[in-house]
Amino acid sequence: MPSLELAYTVVDAFTKDVFSGNPAAVIVLEQDDNVPDATRQLIGREFNLSETAFVTKTGDADTFGLRWFTPTKEVELCGHATLASSFVLLETATERTITFKTRWAGDLTVSKTATGLLEMKFPAGVPTPAPEDLVRSVKTASAAAFGQENLVQDVAIGPDGPPYWNYIVIHIDDEVDLSKLKVNASAFTAIAPYAVVIVTNAPPPALKTKGIHFVSRVFGPLIGIDEDPVTGSTHSQDDDLPDATRQLIGREFNLSETAFVTKTGDADTFGLRWFTPVAEVEICGHATLASALALLDTAAERTITFKTRWAGDLTVSKTATGLLEMRFPAGVPALAPQDLAGSVKTAAAAAFGQEGLVQDVAVGPDGPPYWNYMIIRIDENVDLANLKVKSSEFTAIAPYLVIIVTNAPPPALKAKGVHFVSRVFCPLAGIDEDPVTGSAHSMLSPYWVKALEIGSQPLTAKQLSARGGDVEVEWLESEKVVKVRGNAVKAATGTLTVPI
Repeated sequence: MPSLELAYTVVDAFTKDVFSGNPAAVIVLEQDDNVPDATRQLIGREFNLSETAFVTKTGDADTFGLRWFTPTKEVELCGHATLASSFVLLETATERTITFKTRWAGDLTVSKTATGLLEMKFPAGVPTPAPEDLVRSVKTASAAAFGQENLVQDVAIGPDGPPYWNYIVIHIDDEVDLSKLKVNASAFTAIAPYAVVIVTNAPPPALKTKGIHFVSRVFGPLIGIDEDPVTGSTHSQDDDLPDATRQLIGREFNLSETAFVTKTGDADTFGLRWFTPVAEVEICGHATLASALALLDTAAERTITFKTRWAGDLTVSKTATGLLEMRFPAGVPALAPQDLAGSVKTAAAAAFGQEGLVQDVAVGPDGPPYWNYMIIRIDENVDLANLKVKSSEFTAIAPYLVIIVTNAPPPALKAKGVHFVSRVFCPLAGIDEDPVTGSAHSMLSPYWVKALEIGSQPLTAKQLSARGGDVEVEWLESEKVVKVRGNAVKAATGTLTVPI
């Protein structure tokens, strides 16, 4: 398949420090680069940052095209990604002004000042008071989002037409500590089509004394962004990388997992640790597969070993067919106790928006790495791929971190040899839904071998997230191992700048 290699830069905007501010990916295209919109959207989804900016050269050294994509859609204006794009273009310049031509926001100029600051000129979005019926809807949605009523003091909306027609400002009680307010962003989908929800109030005393005039947080669940970090349009072997830095890197990438592979001096042995955006985890299948691809991409048949903190030694082999085969410890599940099963049914009813779907609940064996894994088998007549799931409801069954929802495949997949399907949710680990979860299949394999009463044999599975993935598994009961097989493809490579 032909491919186009695109250079990219990830920039943290509205900050002087790496791993703070708001990250955006910036891709600079040549004037004649023809990257389809569908491909741009897939790239935005792949980066999974609040925005990916596509800058296009025009032939004029000071004029560029600019478009912005979230993980789910193109947006009409984005401040932090414009700042990030300007940084890429003006990094080595002194004082200079450039112009971005946009589809909906007109011409945006950005100047690099004598002090090095980047100054953007945006169209003003003068808000107007929201009509009473909308205010009532906002108060209802806000009560659900904040978990308490009567915080909303004022509601204002952007002017008609792009780029601010779907922006809304919610001014809450000035006594509320906005930085610590827990917000269920998905509740704001009830006030569609407002896609950019700006919650603001007066600064706390400590910030007011520093000259801060107001504070805000911004939520965009309708465009695939639970919370936007900072929103300009609304205002080797001896590497000793500290854990805190690893965690910041995991947050920066904002992927379900970031894997850190450490050389050991043995060409076939490596250290391996996995970090989500909020925590280190005890095992991760897809990030192990990704790590193996990075190490074995150009190899023929070869086996390597990863030494982990909690999951023991994991071996990965590249087979003659090019498949990567991982040997993971088997997580043979046990039926959940009755009281826990009752709690799961309650949480699942809230998550699925309907009762009576749960058929079976099983939990992982005691001890790492599967002690906080749970399998929820649902009615086989449910179309799992299209089931709407409010994953935050699964936090009610803490400490279970990895919630594996599974059932029998629909007829079309069964005809293709698929034995079972699944989706995986990890809200406690900062992952609403994990696209494809290798470690979950180390429990699903023995579970379905027993459920199907077919004895240990290779099974074909499909994870039905929006991205989707195919997994082959084989439970070797006598060895207490599950073989997990899959393909992997390199999507991007880059260099990370880390302060030391």
